[in-house]
Amino acid sequence: MLVDDADANIEKIKKALARILPEACAELMACDVKDNTVVRMSGEDLVVDLLGRVGDVDYQMSRSDLMHVTINGVDIPVAGVDTMLKLKEGRRDIDKRAYLFLKGKKEFLETKK
Repeated sequence: MLVDDADANIEKIKKALARILPEACAELMACDVKDNTVVRMSGEDLVVDLLGRVGDVDYQMSRSDLMHVTINGVDIPVAGVDTMLKLKEGRRDIDKRAYLFLKGKKEFLETKK
């Protein structure tokens, strides 16, 4: 997940995940997300990847294009279509396919307005 890599936010993430990923949270340092491309936290049945940036996109840039989904009464901010398009501008085949799908989705959503 793309996260705000500010020290205070990393501490909030650690606190939120401490019960389900206690060992990974104990090892996570505030600078890890800033210093590494991906920080993988894993436990028995869960893997969480923390990213401070993907290419040119960081959390602050993505904030202007958030969508909100509610699951079990919990509001969850997720990247909007424009941000996802930026994130999928890669060279891998899977990114190219995702980019084309998202471009089609964006065109479909714009025709529904």
